[in-house]
Amino acid sequence: MKWWSKKISSLRKKQGKTQDEIGAISGIDRHYISGLENGHHVPRIDTLERVAKALNARIEIVEK
Repeated sequence: MKWWSKKISSLRKKQGKTQDEIGAISGIDRHYISGLENGHHVPRIDTLERVAKALNARIEIVEK
């Protein structure tokens, strides 16, 4: 599973939001949100930004 899959799913569930709600807020189809959470899609950065905004979260890029 990809890092974004776990994070999106975890944040959404902690906030008590459905995939439909995140989809409606972000303007992204619920099926795509489901695919992100299941690791079936590799999102573009603008897609991650839209999902993060819908979750009131931010994207951090960390160097290792």
